[in-house]
Amino acid sequence: MGMIVSMLSTTALEPLGDLLRGSSGLPLFQLYLLKDRSLTEELIHRAEASGYQGLVITVDAPASGRREADIRNRLALASHVDLLI
Repeated sequence: MGMIVSMLSTTALEPLGDLLRGSSGLPLFQLYLLKDRSLTEELIHRAEASGYQGLVITVDAPASGRREADIRNRLALASHVDLLI
């Protein structure tokens, strides 16, 4: 069985890639398209270097939903990360 690691995971993609490396499953990295194309490219290179075997591109979220748990926990993206959605 494979595993898709979200770009918005609370754990960096590198440690998770290390855990998945050598497993029988297919490690995939889920990626949102960013306005900053160089940041998107950097994430792709980091995922590749960490052993992920493919990308899952998220294109079906034209607007962010109201996530009560995220609001309650004050979840926020880093100031330099700007999603296209």
